[in-house]
Amino acid sequence: MINRRFIVSFVWAAIRRLAPNVIRFLGMPNNIRKLRHRTIKELERDSNRSFKYAFPETKCVGVKLKLATGAVTFKNKTTWDTNFYDEELEVSLHRWTWLWFDLDTGKTVMRAEIGLALINSWLDTCSYNVRFGLDAYSASERAANGGLFLLTQLDSPNNTDLSNSFKNIGLQITKNLEYFEGDRTGNHALNNARGLLFAGVLSRSSAMINLSSAIIYERLPILVTPDGFLRECSSHYHFLFTRWILEICWLAERYELDALFQFVSPYATSLVERCWFFLVRDDTTGQWSIPLIGDISPDVEPSWLLSLP
Repeated sequence: MINRRFIVSFVWAAIRRLAPNVIRFLGMPNNIRKLRHRTIKELERDSNRSFKYAFPETKCVGVKLKLATGAVTFKNKTTWDTNFYDEELEVSLHRWTWLWFDLDTGKTVMRAEIGLALINSWLDTCSYNVRFGLDAYSASERAANGGLFLLTQLDSPNNTDLSNSFKNIGLQITKNLEYFEGDRTGNHALNNARGLLFAGVLSRSSAMINLSSAIIYERLPILVTPDGFLRECSSHYHFLFTRWILEICWLAERYELDALFQFVSPYATSLVERCWFFLVRDDTTGQWSIPLIGDISPDVEPSWLLSLP
């Protein structure tokens, strides 16, 4: 006799494969479903507009973009269509994490004019390619990495074309929110909220900010244990998740989103304190490391997050 749990799991897997949007819709809490509907209506008013990006592409030629492993050298716009043997390398090219690694100078953050030119080149080439709009996690990473870069590295990041582009990224995230059945939602919906918060701030969209806040209020108590650990049982993801929460905290404080800041701050404090649980110091070299327990994220190397606490 076939196990009932197997049948239920198989049916959900089939629906997830054949009708992913139905699964996402059913997996959302009712208040988030309503906010999502309003946000889509607001953002779609601008979705058919085309934008012109003025950027000196010659500044980007020869720049090395750090990927999940290794790097790719930017030659021209066709670099964004590079085919890789590993899917993780391809998605890392489109998540803009390379903004935080200036491989040419050895500095932590890419030079402002180079980073801005690369962002504009990607937007000009890939913004309306459907292939890059269906992956809400990658769109969320673009919004967060790009948003944090623009807000910290530029004196005036809120020009009209960039603002409208972040509306488009926010629409991609909103349409593909990663809510699934049962426990399968994991941390992805929270990362979607992080991306929506950056996109909402940069495009001055209160609808995106409200949707982001609602997701954060719903997800954080589920994802973090009462004693402050990420429930996913991964040392690397605990650090990565803590980074997300600290970024949300920073953004909420900077833009006076007081209710959100008050809600997130205790989680941020607790998550940072628990980071120290994983840190191990070598008595001989003085170097710090973390034991790699559970899943390892391809987005950033574990060593890059060690100084987070």
